[in-house]
Amino acid sequence: MADPVHEFTEPWRPPEERQKPSQDDGKWRPKLISVRDFVDGFEAPDFLIEDMAQRRFLYSLTGRTGDGKTAVLTTLSLCLAAGQEFAGRRVEQGRVAYFAGENADDVRARTLMTAERLGVSLDDLPLYFLDKPFDIVGAREQIKKSAEELGGLDLVIVDTLAAFFQGEDENANVELGNFARDLRENLCTLPGGPSVIIACHPTKVATKSNLVPRGGGAFLAEVDGNLRVWSDDKETTELHWCGKLRGPGFEPIPFNLSKRTSDSVKDSKGRLIPNVVAEPLAETELQSVEAKARRDEDALLERMLNDPSGSMADWCRQLGWVGAKGEPYKSKVQRALAQLQDDRLVHKFRGRWTLTKAGKDEAKRRG
Repeated sequence: MADPVHEFTEPWRPPEERQKPSQDDGKWRPKLISVRDFVDGFEAPDFLIEDMAQRRFLYSLTGRTGDGKTAVLTTLSLCLAAGQEFAGRRVEQGRVAYFAGENADDVRARTLMTAERLGVSLDDLPLYFLDKPFDIVGAREQIKKSAEELGGLDLVIVDTLAAFFQGEDENANVELGNFARDLRENLCTLPGGPSVIIACHPTKVATKSNLVPRGGGAFLAEVDGNLRVWSDDKETTELHWCGKLRGPGFEPIPFNLSKRTSDSVKDSKGRLIPNVVAEPLAETELQSVEAKARRDEDALLERMLNDPSGSMADWCRQLGWVGAKGEPYKSKVQRALAQLQDDRLVHKFRGRWTLTKAGKDEAKRRG
């Protein structure tokens, strides 16, 4: 087992290097220092994004497919490169490197649409891309040289962990822990001392209150904070943090996931291609969204009271929650049920959803 004192007082090194003697007699000796020398080593936090991301820190951004990871990161990258506030938070304008390893064409389309929505000109914007996955550790010198030529980097976005991971098992504790340390050593130390954000897929049993990256806990343990996006309806999403965050923390930030088109994004036949843009929600808009969700939940409670043996498909049809072809919009019911379950108004027993006593009382009161 590696010496724990050594791990905390020296930069991370592979185990085989840690075992090498660091003194002539072959013995490594920890040295106690005075409290004054200790506190004199304090470095004031240097926030790139107010209350959210510090320079030289490594963050994960975890979210399920379709919940807006890339949409939010695209908005963030453009705001920071242009020096615009990000969802009401001050940012330091700077150079951004975006490693688009999972779907570069999708990132291209989102960048065009989001820039248009934000009113940002892409001409001479200090936003730079790598559009293929590659070995981040093996390309360390090339990345460093590129950063030096640009005058340093302020933010690095890696989209996604799965695309750039070079190991065998994305859920392996040891491999993911080592990869997180590699990312810190190779990216956080680039010229400019950038903040680094790694887009991650969650564990299979992800919930809003337990939305952490894959990796058996080792990856989470190595990052300085885990940001997360969560969408209940695929129309809005919420940016917050989950699991850990070194710093003061921040309140949840709501975004509207708007389907947009742009004359800059068309298919080969000249037809507009829609894509999703993450737009911060104003307080009044957020209140409207929340009020609509409460109305949907109330309506479902009444249906469950009046038709307790009904299925989700039955309730959908009774409420008019159907698609263009009349198919039941079950995902809408599932989202409402999840919130009602958190409020202890419904529960699931032997595969069926039923009202609790509190749920029946609330449905009668609403009715």
